[in-house]
Amino acid sequence: MSRERKVKKYDVALATLYFRLNYGSILNSYALYKTIEDCGLKPVLISRPPRLWTDDYSNPHSIANLFILRNCATIDFRYEDTIELNDMADIFLVGSDVLWDYNIVGKDAGFAFFLDYAECGKKKIAYGSSFGANFSAMAGVVNKQARLLKEFDGIASREYKDIEILKNNFGIDSELVIDPVFICDRRHYEKCAENSNAKNVEDGGTFIFSSIENCNPRIRKFLVRGNEILVRNIDSSLRNFVDIDNFFDSQAKLGLDTSFHIRVDDYLYYIINSEFVITDNYCAACMAIIFEKPFVVILNADSSELGRFKILLEPLGLMDRIVVLQSDLKKKEYLFRKPIKWQQVNKQLQNLRVDSEAWLKNQLGINISSVEKEETA
Repeated sequence: MSRERKVKKYDVALATLYFRLNYGSILNSYALYKTIEDCGLKPVLISRPPRLWTDDYSNPHSIANLFILRNCATIDFRYEDTIELNDMADIFLVGSDVLWDYNIVGKDAGFAFFLDYAECGKKKIAYGSSFGANFSAMAGVVNKQARLLKEFDGIASREYKDIEILKNNFGIDSELVIDPVFICDRRHYEKCAENSNAKNVEDGGTFIFSSIENCNPRIRKFLVRGNEILVRNIDSSLRNFVDIDNFFDSQAKLGLDTSFHIRVDDYLYYIINSEFVITDNYCAACMAIIFEKPFVVILNADSSELGRFKILLEPLGLMDRIVVLQSDLKKKEYLFRKPIKWQQVNKQLQNLRVDSEAWLKNQLGINISSVEKEETA
């Protein structure tokens, strides 16, 4: 392809997992996109590498694409046409999600999420990219990863284990940053929630929001008990969301009515308007904190997610909101009545938010003081 061809220009090209059927992946991508846009830059989301998963994930009518295509600019990814992609932007940013987990994306996508297609001279940044729960240093893979990672101008991780992996396996120092959903202005989520169809069917009554991926009868019992304590109504006062990638199977395992409104806008609407949040999902817990909703997180005793939740909740003084499935369901019912001291939480959260946002802006070449002046003008 000739370099003379005119292409649309963007400031930052984002390699994310927005097409994954997971609210966290979708909102992570959206949050980074809007944060960069609020900095006065023009971002674009790179679509799914063709070899990754099935064509169903490119369906414009999927839950992910219905949300992203309405709210963000996107461009197609084709390995045979990366010259055009490189002509579109000078900064490439990868994150935040399990983009470096070989078992989830690497087997099919190769090294696309290590930006192997970005030309020399392009700025490469990683914000919160993760190797997932089970990193394995396979020789042929890790050697290529090492070469590509050393080409990055800045790498920030959202978990300590990824910092250790980068240090011990690649000799790379990285920063710890907060999940991008926290550095995105909450007004963007509120605006999306205004597009929800749910507001046309809700009567303004109180309800509990639940987002459960690992459904089982014991969690069902806990949900019903929370409903009895807080709402003192029938089960329909619960608004239950389950794993959208395995919707019908999860619905059957939960054994409760599951909200028919499963779009991202509806997901946000129900969190924002709920009285209480019960979840085993990281994104739902983050959103509960952002919108100051009392919440509990239900985890298995041996959950691989415990470390991730600890990084989030411990600095905020919220570790007691974790409910261990095998031992805590009964003894932690008091959490339904225990308020959260949001003033203290928000003070700590703001410190984490400021540091992470400053790191990102610095990598993007943004003068932080000038941006702050514009925001307060």
